[in-house]
Amino acid sequence: MNDRKGTGQVAPINEDRRGGGTEDRRTESNQALLSSYGFADERTDRDRRDGPEDEKSLYARLGGYDVLVVAVDNILARLMADDLLGRFWQNRGNDGIARERQLLIDYLASAAGGPMLYSGREMKLSHEGMGITEADWIRFFIHVAAALDALGVNEPERGDVLGFIGGLKGEIVD
Repeated sequence: MNDRKGTGQVAPINEDRRGGGTEDRRTESNQALLSSYGFADERTDRDRRDGPEDEKSLYARLGGYDVLVVAVDNILARLMADDLLGRFWQNRGNDGIARERQLLIDYLASAAGGPMLYSGREMKLSHEGMGITEADWIRFFIHVAAALDALGVNEPERGDVLGFIGGLKGEIVD
């Protein structure tokens, strides 16, 4: 990961998201990360549509499905390894975790304006009775922000993602 000017910040996926054209500006490190997950370094036609960046969906501005998959994998790895939050994945089978992962990808893609259909339950019902506390929420949110930073997600997309996820707190925390 590239440290930008000694600030501890990772080089962004797109250095300037407001620039002209639809050329792919992901850094080499992010291209390598996507490749390590078996994804091609090409965006879909939907993600390449012409027009200013601010007219594109958040899904397209983030880089589409492949980037969401990498982000979800990054977030889930952080959450499962966390001393406080790992308890939510204890005693879960691989199939259950894989299903949960795909539902999370579908939910985020759909909510961000992508072509995926989320077929899971509503957030409140999905998290009811899990005993998710304010401390759990804060730790979760820190991991989401760290994953976005690790992937180099810039503003305004970073703020859009954190704002959307932050808005779910009332449906998730007991």
